[in-house]
Amino acid sequence: MKSTIALIVLAAGMTASVASAQVSYTVYATATADGAPPSYFADDRTGATPQAALASASGTYLPGDAVSGSATASAFAGAGLLRVSASGSQSGGWDVYRGAFAQAYASFTEVITVNPANPALLGTSGSFTASMLITGSLSANFSGGANANWSGNDEGSPPQADISFSANSSTGMISNGGGGFTISGPAPRSEFQSVYQVQSFVVPFTFGTPFTLSASLTASGGALTASPSYLFEISSAGGASLFGNSATWQGITSIVGGGQEIGLAGASVGSASGTDYTNAVPTPGAAALLAIGGLMTTRRRRV
Repeated sequence: MKSTIALIVLAAGMTASVASAQVSYTVYATATADGAPPSYFADDRTGATPQAALASASGTYLPGDAVSGSATASAFAGAGLLRVSASGSQSGGWDVYRGAFAQAYASFTEVITVNPANPALLGTSGSFTASMLITGSLSANFSGGANANWSGNDEGSPPQADISFSANSSTGMISNGGGGFTISGPAPRSEFQSVYQVQSFVVPFTFGTPFTLSASLTASGGALTASPSYLFEISSAGGASLFGNSATWQGITSIVGGGQEIGLAGASVGSASGTDYTNAVPTPGAAALLAIGGLMTTRRRRV
């Protein structure tokens, strides 16, 4: 079993020109559940306004079969807001069907300009310190009879839960990180991990020059094997990565110019979306997220 969590949130950089850059939000959600036939759904969207996506799948099994599987994924992207959740599980046996798995992705791209109160700082290098809050949980489990054993070497992908974060600027990737775990061995096995991290980071820029800041969050969870016949003793298994309140921009606490602290009073921070990044970004409620999604289920796509 491996178990790691090292979410890294470092963002942005400077660029000579981002004249063609635009604010954008991208989300996708995929869910698969094996059966007869297998079930797969996907929902992907991108646009200049906040986006939401939802996908769910349920295994379609033969009449009278006790095996059932399901997977669900959801994603939301807004200015300074990323929310993703993904889970998949199967119960009733593993000797025929391969399980269930889900993945969710959300990203935002913003154009930011920092203008100094002192005109002498225009065109010079500066930086600000900001933070994002990442909260959620990771879990995976399986159970079975006395001889049940899930071997990652023989049966493909054991129950797992993963979260990954990446941040980019106009000049390329700045940092990425993530965490999660996969469980295997004799049944029963389970693992749970709660994540609560405030990540502080320093963003370099040139006063008066626009630059892009983008960040993405990906969650995946479930149990999906290529060789179900090996798992005749396994009764149920699954995994979940639930970050439905994460990651959230927490605001700017420091601005440096001319080699010294000038504070928020020494500069103005503007964004193409009109978002005030000097403060924590407010989080919309569930009703607002559904409104942004615009009847998400009507755009769900079965493949």
